[in-house]
Amino acid sequence: MGPKGTEWKEWAKEHLVGLENTLMPSFTTDLRQLDEEGIRWDVQQIIHHGFTSAMCTVESGLTMEENKRFLEIATDEAKGKVHVSFIMLLDSFKKIQELLQHGEKVGVTHATVSYPQWYYPKSLNELYETTKGLCDAANLGIVLYATERFDFSRFHPSSVPFELFDKLVQIPNVIGMKVGFPEPAMVFEVFRRYSETIQVNVGASGMLGMYPALIQRYRVQWAGAGIWEVWQSPEKPYLVEYFNHVLKGRLDEAMKIYWFLARANALSALGGKQQIGGFDLGMNGWAQAKYISWSVGGNGGPVRQPSQALTWRQMEARKALLRRLEIMPREPEEEFFLGRVRYARLKAQPS
Repeated sequence: MGPKGTEWKEWAKEHLVGLENTLMPSFTTDLRQLDEEGIRWDVQQIIHHGFTSAMCTVESGLTMEENKRFLEIATDEAKGKVHVSFIMLLDSFKKIQELLQHGEKVGVTHATVSYPQWYYPKSLNELYETTKGLCDAANLGIVLYATERFDFSRFHPSSVPFELFDKLVQIPNVIGMKVGFPEPAMVFEVFRRYSETIQVNVGASGMLGMYPALIQRYRVQWAGAGIWEVWQSPEKPYLVEYFNHVLKGRLDEAMKIYWFLARANALSALGGKQQIGGFDLGMNGWAQAKYISWSVGGNGGPVRQPSQALTWRQMEARKALLRRLEIMPREPEEEFFLGRVRYARLKAQPS
Protein backbone atom coordinates (compact mmCIF):
# COMPACT_ATOMS: atom_id res chain seq x y z
CA MET A 1 0.00 0.00 0.00
CA GLY A 2 1.54 3.30 -1.09
CA PRO A 3 1.20 6.74 0.46
CA LYS A 4 -1.92 8.82 -0.07
CA GLY A 5 -2.69 12.39 -1.08
CA THR A 6 0.09 14.92 -0.68
CA GLU A 7 2.24 12.24 0.99
CA TRP A 8 3.10 11.10 -2.53
CA LYS A 9 5.22 14.20 -3.12
CA GLU A 10 7.17 13.52 0.08
CA TRP A 11 7.56 9.89 -0.97
CA ALA A 12 9.07 11.00 -4.27
CA LYS A 13 11.59 13.29 -2.56
CA GLU A 14 12.87 10.34 -0.54
CA HIS A 15 12.54 7.44 -2.94
CA LEU A 16 12.56 8.67 -6.56
CA VAL A 17 16.35 8.83 -6.87
CA GLY A 18 18.71 7.47 -9.52
CA LEU A 19 18.22 6.16 -13.05
CA GLU A 20 14.97 4.61 -14.26
CA ASN A 21 15.55 2.02 -16.96
CA THR A 22 13.18 0.48 -19.48
CA LEU A 23 11.91 -3.09 -18.99
CA MET A 24 10.63 -4.79 -22.14
CA PRO A 25 8.64 -8.04 -22.12
CA SER A 26 10.15 -11.30 -23.30
CA PHE A 27 8.16 -13.79 -25.37
CA THR A 28 8.27 -17.42 -26.35
CA THR A 29 9.78 -17.94 -29.81
CA ASP A 30 6.32 -18.23 -31.40
CA LEU A 31 5.41 -14.88 -29.78
CA ARG A 32 2.20 -16.34 -28.38
CA GLN A 33 3.04 -16.13 -24.68
CA LEU A 34 5.12 -14.12 -22.25
CA ASP A 35 8.43 -15.70 -21.29
CA GLU A 36 8.24 -15.26 -17.51
CA GLU A 37 11.77 -16.49 -16.89
CA GLY A 38 13.13 -14.02 -19.43
CA ILE A 39 11.28 -11.12 -17.81
CA ARG A 40 12.58 -12.09 -14.39
CA TRP A 41 16.10 -12.30 -15.80
CA ASP A 42 15.83 -8.74 -17.11
CA VAL A 43 14.55 -7.42 -13.76
CA GLN A 44 17.63 -8.92 -12.12
CA GLN A 45 19.80 -7.31 -14.78
CA ILE A 46 18.29 -3.90 -13.98
CA ILE A 47 19.21 -4.46 -10.33
CA HIS A 48 22.76 -5.54 -11.26
CA HIS A 49 23.23 -2.45 -13.43
CA GLY A 50 22.51 -0.24 -10.42
CA PHE A 51 19.32 1.28 -11.83
CA THR A 52 16.71 2.17 -9.23
CA SER A 53 13.50 1.82 -11.22
CA ALA A 54 12.10 -0.15 -14.14
CA MET A 55 9.45 1.22 -16.50
CA CYS A 56 7.46 -1.60 -18.10
CA THR A 57 6.77 -1.03 -21.80
CA VAL A 58 3.13 -2.04 -21.76
CA GLU A 59 2.71 -0.54 -25.24
CA SER A 60 4.83 -3.25 -26.87
CA GLY A 61 2.09 -5.42 -28.37
CA LEU A 62 0.57 -7.06 -25.27
CA THR A 63 -3.06 -7.86 -24.49
CA MET A 64 -4.60 -6.43 -21.33
CA GLU A 65 -4.23 -9.75 -19.51
CA GLU A 66 -0.61 -10.00 -20.61
CA ASN A 67 0.04 -6.46 -19.42
CA LYS A 68 -1.39 -7.32 -16.03
CA ARG A 69 0.77 -10.42 -15.82
CA PHE A 70 3.82 -8.44 -17.01
CA LEU A 71 3.38 -6.03 -14.08
CA GLU A 72 2.83 -8.91 -11.67
CA ILE A 73 6.04 -10.65 -12.74
CA ALA A 74 8.07 -7.44 -12.63
CA THR A 75 6.91 -6.35 -9.18
CA ASP A 76 7.27 -9.86 -7.77
CA GLU A 77 10.83 -10.20 -9.04
CA ALA A 78 11.79 -6.66 -8.01
CA LYS A 79 10.76 -7.36 -4.41
CA GLY A 80 11.20 -3.72 -3.50
CA LYS A 81 14.84 -3.61 -4.68
CA VAL A 82 13.81 -1.37 -7.57
CA HIS A 83 10.61 0.56 -8.20
CA VAL A 84 8.34 -0.64 -10.99
CA SER A 85 6.38 1.76 -13.20
CA PHE A 86 4.73 1.86 -16.61
CA ILE A 87 3.70 4.40 -19.23
CA MET A 88 -0.03 4.83 -19.94
CA LEU A 89 0.35 4.28 -23.67
CA LEU A 90 -2.68 2.09 -24.37
CA ASP A 91 -5.47 2.43 -26.92
CA SER A 92 -8.33 3.53 -24.65
CA PHE A 93 -8.80 5.42 -21.40
CA LYS A 94 -10.80 2.51 -20.01
CA LYS A 95 -7.81 0.22 -20.47
CA ILE A 96 -5.43 2.78 -18.96
CA GLN A 97 -7.59 3.14 -15.87
CA GLU A 98 -7.94 -0.64 -15.56
CA LEU A 99 -4.17 -1.11 -15.71
CA LEU A 100 -3.58 1.71 -13.22
CA GLN A 101 -5.89 0.00 -10.74
CA HIS A 102 -4.22 -3.36 -11.31
CA GLY A 103 -0.80 -1.76 -10.92
CA GLU A 104 -1.82 -0.40 -7.54
CA LYS A 105 -2.85 -3.90 -6.42
CA VAL A 106 0.41 -5.61 -7.43
CA GLY A 107 2.89 -3.03 -6.15
CA VAL A 108 3.62 -0.63 -9.02
CA THR A 109 4.82 2.66 -7.54
CA HIS A 110 4.25 5.18 -10.33
CA ALA A 111 3.03 5.62 -13.90
CA THR A 112 3.83 8.13 -16.63
CA VAL A 113 0.96 9.97 -18.30
CA SER A 114 0.23 9.23 -21.91
CA TYR A 115 -2.87 9.22 -24.10
CA PRO A 116 -4.36 6.97 -26.78
CA GLN A 117 -2.99 7.86 -30.22
CA TRP A 118 -6.47 8.88 -31.39
CA TYR A 119 -7.00 11.39 -28.56
CA TYR A 120 -7.39 14.98 -29.82
CA PRO A 121 -8.48 17.35 -27.04
CA LYS A 122 -10.19 20.53 -28.18
CA SER A 123 -9.15 22.69 -25.22
CA LEU A 124 -6.76 22.83 -22.29
CA ASN A 125 -9.71 22.48 -19.93
CA GLU A 126 -10.72 19.21 -21.59
CA LEU A 127 -7.11 18.03 -21.43
CA TYR A 128 -6.89 18.92 -17.74
CA GLU A 129 -10.07 17.04 -16.85
CA THR A 130 -8.94 14.00 -18.83
CA THR A 131 -5.51 13.95 -17.21
CA LYS A 132 -6.93 14.52 -13.74
CA GLY A 133 -9.19 11.52 -14.31
CA LEU A 134 -6.09 9.40 -14.92
CA CYS A 135 -4.45 10.76 -11.76
CA ASP A 136 -7.57 9.92 -9.73
CA ALA A 137 -7.98 6.41 -11.15
CA ALA A 138 -5.63 4.72 -8.67
CA ASN A 139 -3.44 5.43 -5.67
CA LEU A 140 -0.19 5.64 -7.63
CA GLY A 141 2.41 8.32 -8.08
CA ILE A 142 1.84 10.09 -11.40
CA VAL A 143 4.59 11.36 -13.69
CA LEU A 144 3.75 14.01 -16.28
CA TYR A 145 5.47 13.98 -19.66
CA ALA A 146 6.89 16.98 -21.52
CA THR A 147 7.10 15.61 -25.05
CA GLU A 148 6.43 16.44 -28.68
CA ARG A 149 4.77 13.04 -29.06
CA PHE A 150 1.32 14.33 -28.07
CA ASP A 151 1.31 17.11 -30.70
CA PHE A 152 0.23 19.85 -28.29
CA SER A 153 1.95 22.58 -30.30
CA ARG A 154 -1.48 24.05 -31.04
CA PHE A 155 -1.66 24.94 -27.33
CA HIS A 156 1.93 26.21 -26.98
CA PRO A 157 4.78 26.56 -29.51
CA SER A 158 7.08 24.44 -27.33
CA SER A 159 4.57 21.52 -27.43
CA VAL A 160 4.47 21.81 -23.62
CA PRO A 161 1.34 23.74 -22.52
CA PHE A 162 2.63 25.34 -19.32
CA GLU A 163 -0.78 26.72 -18.41
CA LEU A 164 -2.00 23.11 -18.19
CA PHE A 165 0.99 21.80 -16.24
CA ASP A 166 0.77 24.72 -13.78
CA LYS A 167 -2.50 23.14 -12.63
CA LEU A 168 -1.56 19.48 -12.98
CA VAL A 169 1.47 19.70 -10.69
CA GLN A 170 -0.85 20.72 -7.83
CA ILE A 171 -2.72 17.39 -7.93
CA PRO A 172 -1.66 15.53 -4.75
CA ASN A 173 -0.33 12.33 -6.34
CA VAL A 174 1.52 14.05 -9.21
CA ILE A 175 5.12 13.42 -8.19
CA GLY A 176 7.25 14.10 -11.23
CA MET A 177 7.65 15.24 -14.80
CA LYS A 178 9.80 13.68 -17.49
CA VAL A 179 11.44 16.10 -19.91
CA GLY A 180 11.54 14.14 -23.13
CA PHE A 181 13.35 16.42 -25.63
CA PRO A 182 16.18 18.96 -25.26
CA GLU A 183 14.72 22.24 -26.51
CA PRO A 184 16.62 24.76 -24.32
CA ALA A 185 13.85 27.25 -23.52
CA MET A 186 11.34 24.49 -22.80
CA VAL A 187 13.82 22.75 -20.48
CA PHE A 188 14.47 26.00 -18.64
CA GLU A 189 10.75 26.76 -18.26
CA VAL A 190 9.92 23.29 -16.94
CA PHE A 191 12.66 23.33 -14.32
CA ARG A 192 12.05 26.96 -13.38
CA ARG A 193 8.34 26.42 -12.89
CA TYR A 194 8.09 22.95 -11.36
CA SER A 195 11.30 21.74 -9.71
CA GLU A 196 10.25 23.16 -6.32
CA THR A 197 6.94 21.27 -6.41
CA ILE A 198 7.68 17.89 -8.03
CA GLN A 199 10.66 15.81 -9.14
CA VAL A 200 11.53 17.03 -12.62
CA ASN A 201 13.21 14.29 -14.59
CA VAL A 202 15.84 14.61 -17.30
CA GLY A 203 14.89 11.68 -19.49
CA ALA A 204 16.33 12.50 -22.92
CA SER A 205 19.68 11.08 -24.00
CA GLY A 206 20.61 14.42 -25.57
CA MET A 207 20.57 15.98 -22.10
CA LEU A 208 23.23 13.81 -20.44
CA GLY A 209 25.75 16.64 -20.44
CA MET A 210 23.25 18.97 -18.74
CA TYR A 211 22.99 16.85 -15.58
CA PRO A 212 25.66 18.74 -13.59
CA ALA A 213 24.09 22.14 -14.24
CA LEU A 214 20.53 20.93 -13.69
CA ILE A 215 21.39 18.99 -10.54
CA GLN A 216 23.32 21.90 -9.02
CA ARG A 217 20.70 24.52 -9.86
CA TYR A 218 17.45 22.55 -9.56
CA ARG A 219 18.38 19.61 -7.30
CA VAL A 220 17.53 16.96 -9.89
CA GLN A 221 17.81 13.48 -8.38
CA TRP A 222 16.16 11.15 -10.88
CA ALA A 223 16.41 10.45 -14.61
CA GLY A 224 14.55 8.27 -17.05
CA ALA A 225 12.96 6.21 -18.21
CA GLY A 226 15.52 5.37 -20.83
CA ILE A 227 17.48 2.56 -22.42
CA TRP A 228 20.47 3.39 -20.26
CA GLU A 229 22.24 0.06 -20.97
CA VAL A 230 23.39 1.66 -24.20
CA TRP A 231 26.23 3.31 -22.25
CA GLN A 232 27.22 0.60 -19.77
CA SER A 233 27.23 -2.98 -18.53
CA PRO A 234 26.63 -4.31 -15.01
CA GLU A 235 30.40 -4.73 -14.63
CA LYS A 236 31.15 -1.27 -16.02
CA PRO A 237 28.19 0.91 -14.95
CA TYR A 238 29.50 4.14 -16.43
CA LEU A 239 26.24 6.06 -16.53
CA VAL A 240 25.14 5.04 -13.03
CA GLU A 241 28.53 6.12 -11.70
CA TYR A 242 28.37 9.40 -13.65
CA PHE A 243 24.93 10.22 -12.30
CA ASN A 244 25.85 9.28 -8.73
CA HIS A 245 29.04 11.35 -8.84
CA VAL A 246 27.02 14.38 -9.97
CA LEU A 247 24.42 13.82 -7.25
CA LYS A 248 27.17 13.82 -4.62
CA GLY A 249 28.94 16.88 -6.04
CA ARG A 250 31.99 14.97 -7.31
CA LEU A 251 32.05 16.85 -10.59
CA ASP A 252 35.67 16.09 -11.58
CA GLU A 253 34.97 12.35 -11.36
CA ALA A 254 31.64 12.78 -13.14
CA MET A 255 33.07 14.72 -16.06
CA LYS A 256 35.94 12.27 -16.44
CA ILE A 257 33.34 9.57 -17.14
CA TYR A 258 31.33 11.87 -19.41
CA TRP A 259 34.34 12.71 -21.58
CA PHE A 260 35.32 9.04 -21.72
CA LEU A 261 31.86 8.33 -23.17
CA ALA A 262 32.32 11.19 -25.60
CA ARG A 263 35.77 9.96 -26.71
CA ALA A 264 34.29 6.52 -27.24
CA ASN A 265 31.60 8.14 -29.41
CA ALA A 266 29.02 6.58 -27.10
CA LEU A 267 27.00 9.78 -26.90
CA SER A 268 26.09 9.44 -30.58
CA ALA A 269 24.33 6.12 -29.93
CA LEU A 270 20.68 5.51 -30.84
CA GLY A 271 20.76 7.62 -33.97
CA GLY A 272 23.00 10.48 -32.92
CA LYS A 273 22.67 13.33 -30.47
CA GLN A 274 19.11 14.54 -30.49
CA GLN A 275 18.48 17.53 -32.67
CA ILE A 276 17.05 20.52 -30.88
CA GLY A 277 13.42 20.70 -31.86
CA GLY A 278 13.51 17.25 -33.46
CA PHE A 279 10.19 15.42 -33.54
CA ASP A 280 9.37 12.14 -31.82
CA LEU A 281 7.27 10.16 -34.26
CA GLY A 282 6.31 7.59 -31.64
CA MET A 283 7.63 4.59 -33.58
CA ASN A 284 9.53 2.31 -31.23
CA GLY A 285 12.54 0.23 -32.17
CA TRP A 286 11.81 -2.64 -29.80
CA ALA A 287 14.15 -5.07 -31.57
CA GLN A 288 17.07 -2.64 -31.42
CA ALA A 289 16.36 -1.87 -27.76
CA LYS A 290 16.23 -5.60 -26.98
CA TYR A 291 19.55 -6.09 -28.77
CA ILE A 292 21.17 -3.29 -26.78
CA SER A 293 20.00 -4.87 -23.54
CA TRP A 294 21.02 -8.40 -24.58
CA SER A 295 24.51 -7.27 -25.64
CA VAL A 296 25.32 -6.40 -22.01
CA GLY A 297 23.57 -9.32 -20.31
CA GLY A 298 19.83 -8.95 -20.94
CA ASN A 299 17.54 -11.72 -22.16
CA GLY A 300 16.92 -10.48 -25.69
CA GLY A 301 14.55 -12.54 -27.80
CA PRO A 302 11.88 -11.84 -30.41
CA VAL A 303 9.49 -8.88 -30.24
CA ARG A 304 5.97 -8.35 -31.51
CA GLN A 305 4.86 -5.94 -34.18
CA PRO A 306 4.76 -3.05 -34.71
CA SER A 307 8.49 -2.52 -34.39
CA GLN A 308 11.25 -1.21 -36.57
CA ALA A 309 13.39 -4.02 -37.96
CA LEU A 310 16.84 -4.70 -36.49
CA THR A 311 19.51 -4.54 -39.19
CA TRP A 312 22.96 -6.09 -39.48
CA ARG A 313 24.49 -2.60 -39.58
CA GLN A 314 22.83 -1.71 -36.28
CA MET A 315 24.17 -4.87 -34.66
CA GLU A 316 27.69 -4.20 -35.95
CA ALA A 317 27.52 -0.56 -34.80
CA ARG A 318 26.43 -1.70 -31.34
CA LYS A 319 29.33 -4.13 -31.06
CA ALA A 320 31.79 -1.46 -32.21
CA LEU A 321 30.42 0.96 -29.62
CA LEU A 322 30.81 -1.59 -26.83
CA ARG A 323 34.43 -2.21 -27.80
CA ARG A 324 35.11 1.53 -27.61
CA LEU A 325 33.61 1.42 -24.12
CA GLU A 326 35.98 -1.44 -23.28
CA ILE A 327 33.02 -3.83 -22.95
CA MET A 328 33.14 -7.18 -24.75
CA PRO A 329 30.03 -7.72 -26.93
CA ARG A 330 28.06 -10.83 -26.09
CA GLU A 331 28.13 -13.87 -28.36
CA PRO A 332 26.62 -15.79 -30.12
CA GLU A 333 23.91 -13.75 -31.79
CA GLU A 334 21.83 -16.92 -32.15
CA GLU A 335 21.20 -16.51 -28.42
CA PHE A 336 19.73 -13.04 -28.95
CA PHE A 337 17.18 -14.19 -31.51
CA LEU A 338 15.92 -17.00 -29.26
CA GLY A 339 16.28 -15.24 -25.93
CA ARG A 340 19.04 -15.94 -23.42
CA VAL A 341 17.12 -18.16 -20.99
CA ARG A 342 15.41 -20.14 -23.76
CA TYR A 343 18.74 -20.61 -25.56
CA ALA A 344 20.31 -21.90 -22.33
CA ARG A 345 17.48 -24.43 -21.90
CA LEU A 346 17.88 -25.70 -25.45
CA LYS A 347 21.65 -26.03 -25.08
CA ALA A 348 21.17 -27.97 -21.86
CA GLN A 349 18.98 -30.60 -23.55
CA PRO A 350 20.72 -33.81 -24.54
CA SER A 351 21.37 -34.05 -28.25
